[in-house]
Amino acid sequence: TRPPVGTPQFPFCKFILSVLLHPHPFDGMTWNRLLGVLIFVCIHGTVSSETRSYSFNVQRVPGAPDGYPRPVIAVYHNESERFERPFPGPLIRVKKGDEVLVKFNNRLESSQIGIHFHGLHMRRNPWMDGSPGITECGINPRSSFTYRFDTTQTGTFWYHSHAGAQYGDGLLGPIIVDYPDDEQDPVQKEFPHDKEKDVVILLQDWLHETGEDVITHSGAHGSYPGFTPKFPWPTTSLLINGIGRGPCNIAICNQTTSVCDYAPQCLPLRHSLMGTCNATMHPLDEFQCSGNYTKFRIINGASNVPLRFWIDRHNLTVVSRDGIETIPIEKRCVNLPVGQRLDVMVKCSQDSQAKYRIFVTMATNLIPGGIVTTPKIYAEALLVYPTVPTEVPTDPEDLPMIPIADPDISPFNRPFDDPIFEDDVLFEFSLAPLEPAVAEPAVRRIVLVSQVTWSLEVGSHLEEWMLNDQVFTMPTEPILPAVYKGSRVQDLQVEKTGNHGQKLKTFIETLESGKTYEIVLIENDMQMHPWHLHGYSLQFIAAGFLPNSSYGHVNMTDPCGSPLRRIKNSEISQIIPFGYDTSQPVIAAGDTFNVPAMGYVVFRIKAVNEGPWLLHCHVSWHLAMGMAMILSVENDGRYRDIILPPEDLPVCGRIGLWKNTIPVQLENPDFTIPSLEREKQLLFAGLVVGTLGIQAVAMVMYFICRMRGYDLRLINIRQQKKEDQLEFMLKNVN
Repeated sequence: TRPPVGTPQFPFCKFILSVLLHPHPFDGMTWNRLLGVLIFVCIHGTVSSETRSYSFNVQRVPGAPDGYPRPVIAVYHNESERFERPFPGPLIRVKKGDEVLVKFNNRLESSQIGIHFHGLHMRRNPWMDGSPGITECGINPRSSFTYRFDTTQTGTFWYHSHAGAQYGDGLLGPIIVDYPDDEQDPVQKEFPHDKEKDVVILLQDWLHETGEDVITHSGAHGSYPGFTPKFPWPTTSLLINGIGRGPCNIAICNQTTSVCDYAPQCLPLRHSLMGTCNATMHPLDEFQCSGNYTKFRIINGASNVPLRFWIDRHNLTVVSRDGIETIPIEKRCVNLPVGQRLDVMVKCSQDSQAKYRIFVTMATNLIPGGIVTTPKIYAEALLVYPTVPTEVPTDPEDLPMIPIADPDISPFNRPFDDPIFEDDVLFEFSLAPLEPAVAEPAVRRIVLVSQVTWSLEVGSHLEEWMLNDQVFTMPTEPILPAVYKGSRVQDLQVEKTGNHGQKLKTFIETLESGKTYEIVLIENDMQMHPWHLHGYSLQFIAAGFLPNSSYGHVNMTDPCGSPLRRIKNSEISQIIPFGYDTSQPVIAAGDTFNVPAMGYVVFRIKAVNEGPWLLHCHVSWHLAMGMAMILSVENDGRYRDIILPPEDLPVCGRIGLWKNTIPVQLENPDFTIPSLEREKQLLFAGLVVGTLGIQAVAMVMYFICRMRGYDLRLINIRQQKKEDQLEFMLKNVN
């Protein structure tokens, strides 16, 4: 039972008096000096992280990444970078805990931009997610905006435009977040390497038409009588860090392409209007393998296709996926879905007097067979070892020539479907987290079924991608600032009916903050799709292929007479043998993943990051055609646990005057939204006031204990030897 109020509790008195009133043991240091040290430690703890600032310009310039001249989007810091290699943009390299400021100056003539930092959670700061129409209005032409956020993760990430198909034209760049100095990097411990020599590989598919033109050719802006779609299959060329070697030939595409058959498709190739094509204008990049191990940070920044990566005569040990360390797995080659990142360790153990080819090709087993032609499209670079000649020649031409080793596996001596490539469409779900985890029981299971419909009507999309029979349509205005101003999420939804009965809707699922949800994503199509969820890392608990019985009942048919199928709820148990309300081991973790053709993926998230977060297919044209939804993590209909928006946040629509009014959240005395800067100030002030408060409490306890008959005789403590002081004081608390 608790003692009566006012009764001294000996352990508490002894603890307070011995720790806080004891002058102890710093050579007679007084309490006030000790307090000064504590305050210094508090201050140091709040400012130990750094603020790292970047400023990038975004501008459309002439370029020839694969030798074919066409307009591209350059992302650069210095003027000299605009034409040398317009993209990818400069590397952002910071440490976990740093405050990051990235200013983007939009120098495009007539297009908004919005920059998404792919894989970074933006915890409590959805204002920086960079999704125009969802979390922001976008950065207008000839204007600037600074994204400001704290890093809470480590690993490999990337930034890219989330407006239209801009990142496919070059608006993208890599991000590395290192461990802080006081945290152990588990990969560094297992595979010692020089992190300053990490190799960043940003892969892209490349087309000779701009992204906007491709979307128009594919019918996303509407069809018309006699319209023949031209899909971006296959890609024209592949790029490694912004350069490659593409074709200079002409392709007229004489074959008839019908949306009602799966004949090979073709994207026309024409002569450039901006100059002469030169496929070999770029020398191959060389990347150095140094020390015992070198880390390769590989990013699939493609707009359309999954990519395969390997290095001649060198195995790849996968150690991280989407910024999350994994149990190391050694592979001969790796496949990456669009948007995914893999860190691999390369052992530098081959003959240093040779160069070795690095290859990138399309991962053809992840592309629907029969729909596309698959010529041997590939990109190359070279892996080299450091060589130090005993005597450096005065003439560079006298430097020894290092031969390129004949590759044991190459695109030109092996078919793309050769078993040696070890392709496994479910490989990514074997990348178990280095730290084992168990997914908490969920409060609800959300089933999402992805499928496609064709529309040949004038004025409607030729191809529409749906989730649960809904083609995603942007809300009436950006959700995050509108809710901040006082709107409800439901009030912002658009809903109408398409030409073939499908819903055109702002598809939103509401999640209650703090609860765990299970999401089942099913692909009812012969094409695999790459998916990405903003704001979260996902805990994958199952993945596989649909059984034959899972073709469900028919909801509708497309114009070609093919049934659009929807799995029955009663069939879910045949696919997933466990209940959503049970704990399940996590088989893999990440934020970007493929759902196999006619397959499924099951994952769970704990809704701890409030805001409207986009879940979407990362094929640019599919996102433009409606393959997306929003997971709105709310607290009683509001986003309560988020920081204040920046004062210079671009505004639009009905929320254009929000800065001149009091947000509805702040009208509620029970609701506050602390800003990031204010939080830091309050934290520091709280630490100082708290430390002073502890001293005041200790003094009060001192007098209470004295009134209760405890004789501290502190004056005698100072006369004892230092090693006896604590023992002496405690003996006298009686």
